[in-house]
Amino acid sequence: MMGVNVTGNGLVVELIREIGDRLAVEGSWFSPELEIAVDGSNVSMLSRDAFKEARSLIRVPLALMPALEDFKISITKERFIVEPLSDDVPQSLQWMMQAQINVFNELGKISQWRAESPWFSLLQYPTVMDYLLTGRPNGITGKCREELKAQAWDALMLDSFFSSRKFCVTPDVCKQAGREGESGGLRVLMPLIDYFNHRASAQGYMLNTKKNPVSMCIKSCPCPQTGELFVRYNTLDLLDAYLLYGFVESGVGYQASVPCEIKFGEKWKLRVLGMNTGPKGALPPRVRDLRLFLPNARKLAENEFQVTKLLIPGPRAPKSLRRVLSVVLQSFEIPQEVIEHAVFEIEDKLLEANAAWWTGLKTESQILPKTHVVHRLVHEGLSHIQRYRTFASA
Repeated sequence: MMGVNVTGNGLVVELIREIGDRLAVEGSWFSPELEIAVDGSNVSMLSRDAFKEARSLIRVPLALMPALEDFKISITKERFIVEPLSDDVPQSLQWMMQAQINVFNELGKISQWRAESPWFSLLQYPTVMDYLLTGRPNGITGKCREELKAQAWDALMLDSFFSSRKFCVTPDVCKQAGREGESGGLRVLMPLIDYFNHRASAQGYMLNTKKNPVSMCIKSCPCPQTGELFVRYNTLDLLDAYLLYGFVESGVGYQASVPCEIKFGEKWKLRVLGMNTGPKGALPPRVRDLRLFLPNARKLAENEFQVTKLLIPGPRAPKSLRRVLSVVLQSFEIPQEVIEHAVFEIEDKLLEANAAWWTGLKTESQILPKTHVVHRLVHEGLSHIQRYRTFASA
């Protein structure tokens, strides 16, 4: 049984073919349209055919994905070294973990990550990194911040790199997949699926838990210009994607506000934390379409309130920010006659605060080489705010 078609040159092509063959024998499925292209230190997924609607392209059982919790990973001479933490780790998962590490090493991923990740590419420019982190002080990079401060370079490399590669599986899904005993869930590496690059407009990862075996499935549609296939890693905005993955994407559909404090009306104050968390569970029908945009909100004092996030939308959801502000203010029992004006006041001050932050980053970044990706990050951030001002006022 053959695995998946791989093109390119070098040992890494053979390593990826071996992984594909092993996965195929053990129950994975690959569309004949799928092609894995190796080009230097980069690997991408391509389609041999052009089609305009997303199709199923790959299916890999969760049972074939090694968990980071089962292995010790270290760095020696610019190479990842991996060993199982216990003899109880199945041989098949030990083989798959080692095979993926071999691919990372052959591709020179440590060197590439040093060049692309802000955690390393900005080491010579600590004021720029410090400023970037003010945009997400309550974010998902806490451990990396501690390691950066402690100058624990190997730990920072391991945590930042593998955080960009892992998929978090909930305890319920672990149980369905026959991987019980992991009460907190698992962080797994996804063989071959890892090579799909991110695009915010693509479909996300899909875990099929209704069939046996529980599997990760990818549906995608090729880019008309390049034939590349993409997946959406997560609901990431511009800044989160750069901090977590080291890339800057154009045209992301929304931008999360940086932390700010907004005074509105005659006596009220709204604090925005700059996080990317919102309510879980069922929502009332009238706001179900706002799930991505709704924050967690709470009252801090008589006239002081807090929200985890506010998202500045793109043209596909032009009224979402105003709707969210109205819903949040209503939940705080602010009089309706105040809400109608407050929505526009908060919106205006939110845009001012975010434009000021991005302008500050532009100033801080003047010390960077002109080719550094942070300059593009700044351009995209300021452009998003300007686009919103344009279509929101139309």
